[in-house]
Formats: sequence, structure tokens, C-alpha cells
Amino acid sequence: MKNYTALFVAGVVTIATLAASKTIASTESGPMETADALESKARLALLTAQKERQVGNYEAAVEAVLDYLRKNPNRDHYLLRYALGADLARANRPDDALEHYQACIRLEPRFDQGWLNLGELAYNLGKYDLAATALAEGFERQDEKNPQVLYYAAAAHIVNNAPAKAVPHLKRMISETLGRPKLEYFRALISSAIELEDRELGNATAESLFTTMGGEAAAWELGYQYYAGTEQWHQAAMALTITGYLRPLTRSEQTQLGDLFSVIDVPAEASRHYEAAYADSAS
Repeated sequence: MKNYTALFVAGVVTIATLAASKTIASTESGPMETADALESKARLALLTAQKERQVGNYEAAVEAVLDYLRKNPNRDHYLLRYALGADLARANRPDDALEHYQACIRLEPRFDQGWLNLGELAYNLGKYDLAATALAEGFERQDEKNPQVLYYAAAAHIVNNAPAKAVPHLKRMISETLGRPKLEYFRALISSAIELEDRELGNATAESLFTTMGGEAAAWELGYQYYAGTEQWHQAAMALTITGYLRPLTRSEQTQLGDLFSVIDVPAEASRHYEAAYADSAS
């Protein structure tokens, strides 16, 4: 997972707690402060960190900003914390980086990239519930919303064995309100439906898949896999048949289609597909 982010650390900070915290510098009114709002010594610390970072001295970059904060504890700023998080992550100190990204978001909860970097770290550290929460928040904070961020939030829930929490994100992603959906979004939602034993959701997702991507063999192949896995044999035969119209079926798929037509009692079609499967064989 690349360049996506966000989470609160297992110390139990929630979004609601952050919103109410007296430590938050931003009131979420007015524009976010930029580096120009920092005093000269803080800007100098960031410049020093940048120079150290450019030559790969990440620990020195971290120290430049920490030194400023130790001397000026009342002049904390989200950009300082963001720089610390980024350099600590580069220095292979993810737990420390997580702490500073968390501070960054406390100070300026509107800063989407802070959420995103924090979420990426959380995901990589196996803190999936927190990662999912923060990634979703980072997505909502983006001016130009990237649906892949929401997909990673859903994936974090799925990996965390909480598919029900992933479903609302995935439904939104296949709705086309965020642009043309990808096959992987449908695959994740179908997987969640199977895990939840929710056939109504699975069937509705398959129908939406065919409506959206009906000209693509991969869509019908996924539909076939879903229907076969849920023992909906007629629908499975239909989906695999249409797959064959869009691309040549493999010998294994021809055999499977023969088996499906046998199960639904259409022996002539079953025989035709068995014959196609073994036409070049003496079997």
C-alpha cells in the first residue's frame, strides 16, 4: 500500500475526542496555516531538516525539528509534527513516526496528507481498525477524492475480519459517484457478502457488476466464481457461458461448464462442452 494513510493510535484516541480536545490548535474555521505562519526559528528548523533529508541524514533531520520544539514547547505546529513523522518513517522508526503524525492531526485535523501518512503507517504496523478509520477520514478531507484511499480503508476492515464495516465504503465505490469503479472493488464487496453469508448483497453486487462492466470477460468470470461458490448453478452456467463469448474458455472451464449443465439437467449442452474440452484428446 503506497502513499495512503491515517489512524489513531491504540492509546484510544477517537475522532470525537480529537474534535473536542483543547490541544487542537485549529478550530477548522478559516484557511489552514502554511509554513509562512511559522516564526523564523521554526522555518529555519524545517529548512535544516530538509537539507539533512536530501542527503539521507534522517536522524539529523529529526533532531533539527525536535531541538526547536524542546526549546519552544509552546510553539508546536502541525507542519513540524508532519515533518517529524515523515523523517522518522524514513529512518525506519514507524512507532515514533505514528506518534508525531497523531500529534499533527490533533493540531490540524483538516490536513488530509497527515491522515493519509498516519493511516499507511497504521496499516503497515497491523493496526487495521485504526488505519481504516483514519484512511476514511483522510479520504473525506481530500479536495480531489481518490477512491483508492477508500478502497484501502475497506481493505483494512476486511483484513481485520470486519467485512460488515467495509461494506458501506465498497457500496459507495461501485455506485459510480466516485468515477468508474474497478473490478477489484466488486471483488472485495462480493468477498464481503460471502463472508457475511448475505446472498442478497452478493446477488445485487453481481448484477451491478454486469451492468457496469458487462463487456469484459473478467466481470463474468468473477460472477461465475461467485455463483458457483454460492451454489447458484443456473446463474453460474450463464455467467461462464457469457465468459466464453468474450474470450476462449480453457479446457478446465469447458469441463466445469459441462458439469454445470449436467447439474441443471441440460445433458445436450453438457455433452457439447465435454466434447469441446477433450476434442484434441484420445480420452
